[in-house]
Amino acid sequence: MRRSGGTVYPRKDRPGLWIHEVMVGGKSTKTAYQSKEAADAAKAALLRGDSMEAQRHTLGEWLTHWVAAIAPGRVSARTARYYASIVRNQWLKSAPASLPLRA
Repeated sequence: MRRSGGTVYPRKDRPGLWIHEVMVGGKSTKTAYQSKEAADAAKAALLRGDSMEAQRHTLGEWLTHWVAAIAPGRVSARTARYYASIVRNQWLKSAPASLPLRA
């Protein structure tokens, strides 16, 4: 089975952001990244078969990934900074941060 890594392209309405678009389950899924290199790395990881869901991660690791790679493309820069501060100052210091994620 041939695997497509999707497409990487610049976001037109927010210069400086790059989109990695891939078809998942017949639906287009887009994730924004702060650099072309980060978007290309996500594409390469997908082609290798890596995924955040396929690995065992803790809630803290997932939240750190989310505020760095996903939130900046979906909310304003100010909101992304606010979310990052909440994750860093509250969630990562709490007991649930060390809990493993389950599918």
